[in-house]
Amino acid sequence: MKTAIAGIIHSAALLLLALPPARAEVTVVTTPEAAPAVRVAVRELLAVLPQIYPQERFLSSPVLPERGKAVLIGNTNHALVRRHGGGAGPTVPESYRVLHRVDGSREIGIIAGADVRGTVYGIYGLLGKLGCNFHLSGDALPPARSAPFAFDAWTTADQPLLRDRIVFNWHNFLSGCSTWNRTDWHRWTAQSQKMGYN
Repeated sequence: MKTAIAGIIHSAALLLLALPPARAEVTVVTTPEAAPAVRVAVRELLAVLPQIYPQERFLSSPVLPERGKAVLIGNTNHALVRRHGGGAGPTVPESYRVLHRVDGSREIGIIAGADVRGTVYGIYGLLGKLGCNFHLSGDALPPARSAPFAFDAWTTADQPLLRDRIVFNWHNFLSGCSTWNRTDWHRWTAQSQKMGYN
């Protein structure tokens, strides 16, 4: 009987050693009144971050957790973003600021835009700083990192030099926009926005 119990305990210990370690969680918080364009960019962020940091789990939530790592995304006029963003944020239309703060038992990365477009550009600006490249033909992602997720590179800010930033697509090619359907237009518009065109 003792031998059988020892065998079961030994098997259970081997099984526990074979299990992969639990992945750390990072909560991505979007303010409840976030605009549809911000929600689209947040979905992109939630899809790309696990590819860069495969050892972490990235969860979406409307509530800032009490502890651990979190990413807070929103306009600077939102009280939660203002409180954790250290006061005044960007004010130039379509500008953004990315920073991080330690607040007790939690570390918060903040993507604060002056407006909806600024918030969207802040998300893509951060992804660019993490090594992503956005092109009209598609995205190029950096290789996965073996180091754990950290906010080290999360300090950047930008504002547009010009109010209107235009990208032109050519009509005189068979692959040009003359032959596009609605899905093609949506993809082209999304890629243009990732590149900073408005």
